[in-house]
This record gives sequence, C-alpha cells and structure tokens, in this order.
Amino acid sequence: MSTTTLPQKQKGVWFDPSGCSFREFDVTPPGPGEVLIKNVAVASNPKDWKYTRVWYDLVKWEGIEGNDVAGYVEAVGEGVTEFKKGDRVAAFTKMTQPHPKWGAYQQYSTAPLSTTFPLGARTAFEDAATLPLALGTAFIGLYRTLAIPPFITGDTKEKDKVKGKPILIYGASSSVGAYTVQLAKLSGLYVVGVAGSSAEYARSLGADVVVDYRGKTPEQISAEITKAVEGHGALHLVYDAVSTQSTRLIELELLGKAGGGKLCSVLPWPEELKVPVGVEAVWTKCSATYEEDTEFAAKMYRALSPLVDSGLFKPNRVRIIPGGLAGVPKGVEMLGREEVSGEKLVYLVGDTPGL
Repeated sequence: MSTTTLPQKQKGVWFDPSGCSFREFDVTPPGPGEVLIKNVAVASNPKDWKYTRVWYDLVKWEGIEGNDVAGYVEAVGEGVTEFKKGDRVAAFTKMTQPHPKWGAYQQYSTAPLSTTFPLGARTAFEDAATLPLALGTAFIGLYRTLAIPPFITGDTKEKDKVKGKPILIYGASSSVGAYTVQLAKLSGLYVVGVAGSSAEYARSLGADVVVDYRGKTPEQISAEITKAVEGHGALHLVYDAVSTQSTRLIELELLGKAGGGKLCSVLPWPEELKVPVGVEAVWTKCSATYEEDTEFAAKMYRALSPLVDSGLFKPNRVRIIPGGLAGVPKGVEMLGREEVSGEKLVYLVGDTPGL
C-alpha cells in the first residue's frame, strides 16, 4: 500500500431495515488491487432503496449503501501502479459487501482497480458520479449478454455484421438506458427506444425513434415498436432497462413474432414467465465488472472516459440533493416513491453539515 498517512475516522450513512443513521466509521486502508477514494460526489441508484426496503428478507444485508463515487485517490493498495494520491477518478464499488469500506455514502470509499477509471480535466465530479454502476450495467449487458461487438474492437468485419440492425431499448431515458442508447449508436445499431416523460431526452442521446408509452396499451406500444423497426430488418435484440412483468411480456411477444432473439434484463428473470422457443432471456449482472469480467470492464471504462471528457459521450443529467450525505435518506426515499425520471440523484460530500 502507498505510504501516505491515512485519516483514522470518517462519517457515513448506515442503512438497515429501520432506516438510515449518520455514524462514524474507521477509514480502512486499501488492500491489494484496491483504490481508496476521497469522495467529492456520490450518486444513488434504485437498488439502494430496494436492497434495504424491498429485498431485505432475500439478501439479509445492512451497511453503507451506494456504489457510485467520484473524487481524489487517497491511497492505493499493493500492485496498483496506474493511480497515485491526488488523481481524479470515478469508481464503481462492490455491492452489498459485509465490510462497510465499499459503500459510497461516506467520506472515503474503497473500489477495485478494474472499476476505477481516470477523469479528464473537463469532467465535473458530479457528472462523473453518474457513470460507474449504470455504465457498467449498460456495456456488460450490451456487449456480453447480447454479444454485440464492442465499439472498441478492431475487428471491422464483426462490427459490419450488426451495423444498421435494430435494437429495442426499453427505458431509454433511464440511467442505464441512456448509456445503452449511446453505446448502441457507437456500435452502429439502429436504436428504437421506449420512454415516457423524458422521451425527448432519449432522442437527444441518439435514439433513432422513441416510442412514448404513456396512455397506451401493451398492444399499442408493441404496434408502434413494430412500425418503428420496419425497413431495418427483424428485431432480434432487446435491452430492457426497466424489467417489469409488463415490459417483458411486450418484448417476448415481439421476439417471438420475429422468430427469436436475445433479451437482456437488468433484474432477475422470473421462473414463472415462459420464454418462447428461440428466445434467450438473460439477466445481466453489473457485478461482472469486478468479478468474472474485470479485464473487459477496465478497458471499457478507460475507453469511455476520454469520450465523456470531450463531450462525445454524455453522463446522466444531474440533480443535486442539498445537504450532501445528510440528503441521502431523502434521495433514496424519492427513488422508492418513483419521483425520479431522466436524471440521477447526486450528493456533494463537502456540503454535509458538520464535516
């Protein structure tokens, strides 16, 4: 580990089934292959609410939630040579771990090297904090689950095989969907998105057609998607960034009519939901970025960082929640009440009272 003297204590937000509390914790030195980050901005994801409110009986977990961080490298663990103290970075930390060092809602967070990536000078920390988890979910789902050739590959023949082919991205204005739209366009796909009040946002990110689902029956949504795909070949690729019963039923019907295809879901696939012959429905796991697919994840994060800095790849729209870490309970409850659309909730750690 780097020899920098570390702070001994820090404050953070502890989650358990009864709610949230502001507590003091030890600052844990980074282990081999780990990076310790002094957080400037951290962001929320819907699962931050679900793990401690909806899924608690399943996961039996409590601790410091959050996994999107951006700030300065404080220290690096053994074997880490890419970063040094003071470097500007963002990172996706490990989810639902027994040790609190991995959580985002605190002053210092630990992250794996593979999911820690450098930030350009023009990338604001609050923008960078929107990237890690959702971006990893997007590129693992698109390039691993759906097996679309990554835009960074040098194999032109592989890229040409999918160029112009249609893909349906359900939830195109969501955090994950917004990144999937942009990645799909970088890979040359014809993108049909489905969104609601933020449909125009999805169009601004490059979606070729956006179907507004509001006020429409599943049959009407399906018909509009079918019309949008006309002239671009059969629809065999679907990325579902919403993953509800209703969205899956629409997608399974579309793929069934097309004779088969692949469906990427961001939530576990329910066993009771039958999949038509020829359709492959897979739950994509963002944890692959720090588990079985670290090398690919590291390449993707590092390839996209300069595109973000140049403005060619856009972070999620940011909504700053006042009060820094003290605003986390409010922000997470907003996610639970589905009061967030087309934007990412971000907290500036320096705004926390008493720090």
